[in-house]
Amino acid sequence: MNEALVRAVLETLADEMRKTAAIVRLAESGLRQVAEQIKGVPLYPENPDPLVLVGPGDPNDAGVQPSGQLKRSELMRYAERQGEGAALLEQMWIVSTYSRWENHFRHLIAQRAGVNTDQVQSKLFGDLRHRRIDIIHHNALARREHSGRTIFLPRTRDGATVRMTDEDFILALASISVDIIPAAETAIADVSGRRP
Repeated sequence: MNEALVRAVLETLADEMRKTAAIVRLAESGLRQVAEQIKGVPLYPENPDPLVLVGPGDPNDAGVQPSGQLKRSELMRYAERQGEGAALLEQMWIVSTYSRWENHFRHLIAQRAGVNTDQVQSKLFGDLRHRRIDIIHHNALARREHSGRTIFLPRTRDGATVRMTDEDFILALASISVDIIPAAETAIADVSGRRP
C-alpha cells in the first residue's frame, strides 16, 4: 500500500468536505439576509403572502421564467436560524458528501492502496450512510435502525429530523480516516451480509 498516495486522497477529500461545509453555513447566512431584505418590502391586502421568484431577469417581464419560487411566509420560515432551510442544506450536505465518498473517493483510495473497494471502510462515512438512508427513505426523520446506530457521530433521537450540527461538522472534519480491512474479513462479511 502506498500510504503517501492514500494520504493525498484523504487530504483532497478533507479539503472538499471543509469547503462544502463552509458553503452550507454561508448559504444559511445568505438565506437569512435575503429574508431580512424581503421583510422590508411592503405587503398589500390583495396579496398578503406574495411569491418570491428566483432566477435571471426581471420577474415583472412577461417572458421571464423563474428557476425557483416560494411564498414569502415560506422564505421566512426557511430562513429561521437553525430552521427548516438549515436542515435542508445540512441534509443535502450529508447526501452529497456520502455520495462523493461512495462513488469516487472510496474507489480512488482502494486503487491507491491496491485493495478491493470493500476493504476500504470508515466509521465516519458509515455514520453518514446511516443518516443518508433516513434522509432518502424516511423523509429525513431519524430511525433507530439507521441514525440511531451511528458509531462515530452522535446518535439522532428516533423520530427527530436528521441534521448536521456545528459540533457534528467539527467532529467529522477533524476525524477523516479510513481502515483497510484484510480481504479475508471482507469475504466473511460478504457471506454473512454484515459489514465488519
